[in-house]
Amino acid sequence: MTKVYGVFLLLMSCSLTVGAQSTERIKIMTYNLLNYRNSTPWCDGSNNSSSQKDTYLNTVVQHAEPHILICQEVGANSGVPADRILTNALNTGGVNHWAKAQYTNNSFSDLVNAAFYDTRYVELHSQSHITQDASGSSLVRVIDFYRFYYKDSLLGGLDNDTIFFTVIGAHFKAGSTTSDQNQRTSAALAIMQYIQSSVPDDNVILCGDLNLNTGASAAFQHLIDYSVVGMRLYDPINETGNWYNDYGMRYYHTQSTRTSNTNSGCFSGGGLDDRYDHILVSDEILNGAEGMEFVTNSFTVLGNDGLHLNDDITDGSNFSVPANVLTALHGMSDHLPVTLELDIQKMSVSTEENSLEPHYIRIAQLTSNSIRVEWPENAGRANSVEILDLNGRVINVIHPDTHRFEIHDINWPTGIYVARITLANGEVAFAKFMKR
Repeated sequence: MTKVYGVFLLLMSCSLTVGAQSTERIKIMTYNLLNYRNSTPWCDGSNNSSSQKDTYLNTVVQHAEPHILICQEVGANSGVPADRILTNALNTGGVNHWAKAQYTNNSFSDLVNAAFYDTRYVELHSQSHITQDASGSSLVRVIDFYRFYYKDSLLGGLDNDTIFFTVIGAHFKAGSTTSDQNQRTSAALAIMQYIQSSVPDDNVILCGDLNLNTGASAAFQHLIDYSVVGMRLYDPINETGNWYNDYGMRYYHTQSTRTSNTNSGCFSGGGLDDRYDHILVSDEILNGAEGMEFVTNSFTVLGNDGLHLNDDITDGSNFSVPANVLTALHGMSDHLPVTLELDIQKMSVSTEENSLEPHYIRIAQLTSNSIRVEWPENAGRANSVEILDLNGRVINVIHPDTHRFEIHDINWPTGIYVARITLANGEVAFAKFMKR
């Protein structure tokens, strides 16, 4: 992840005629599938039928219509269970647009993550994973990093303007012992250190079952209050307090879908009172700084109507989803899926030569004393890029020979600045950004 301090950018009025910004909306879903095609002494095919789960998952996915699905508690078995999800639950009934990421695992876990994506909208560019924390100790489960890109039809393939983003799949250790808590903390820290060292994208999304009762836990604090400010992840609904059995958190609880009807102990009971399942995002996604922006009010716990605290989701009335979907959620898992939506800026190829639409200007702070400036290549060369303070004083002038360049060794005070870009044809665009 190249940036360290974060960004940016609000747009100002300018002398150009600004066309409407074109966006594509996609949905991310994370879902703990509860021992999907994995047998334990308390949970096997007799009380957790794989064929029924395939039908349930298909119903849920058809209703939610995600573009990226990140799953936890998928049986390992050399990747065969993930193959079954693809063929039995996703690419069925004439649907054939789903693909899956490669299988990964450590040497001992029976449960893995699995990632699926709608190839009409996104493509998997690459993937990596970690199996150890910073001290070299084994994590309880592998943590996956999937690098996707948005398939903009007008770009015709990978391009300098392609929107890339990294989605992380994680399933932290369950349990309340000190050892369990320490393993969750180690996993969270390992994620943040890997983001800092090895993730190339500023758009980062963490999906997973974190098995945490409170935002005050050391593990969650590593994620949202990491020592390097620009690497931090954020809760898009900003509910980082105590979650367990809290009435104020009732709309965000994700476990359990059941109270006492646990299928002979396969499902957890107790009703909805835990917020274990999360989607966290980087600040660039919250602010739309790198071509991808969280859609306000799109965060949803599917099947949670806020009226079933400590209850089975099917008790009484629950009109948050259609009846068949509620049945599928109840039968599929003791967790509910979490979704959110993202608007992706379509980096359309302009038909007008040398026209620069201001909303395509990006300014990212890389370190405390360096920034990157870029705009679509088709807009042409700039005669100059001037950096102004809010008093209108020009504090730096650059004559770039490319549409993407970096400015280093800056010593400007923290604050808001304006970039004035003058193209070779005389057109001018402005972008306002913050230096931190």
